[in-house]
Amino acid sequence: MKGLQIGRIVHYVSEEGNPHRAAIITRVHDATRGAVDLHIMPPGGSAFDHYGIDHSEDPKEGTWHWPERVD
Repeated sequence: MKGLQIGRIVHYVSEEGNPHRAAIITRVHDATRGAVDLHIMPPGGSAFDHYGIDHSEDPKEGTWHWPERVD
């Protein structure tokens, strides 16, 4: 997957279906399918880690995706 590297900022969609959360890639497990470890930073809360999270072009619960472009 192009651009997949430690330190990139992505969006994570929690299993509870909460809004997208900012996250930083901390480890790349499988660049082909986009499996990474994330350090997730919820607004107003304590940051936490999730491991082995898969990429999805469509924002689905429990996955990450590149941030949407904002004009």
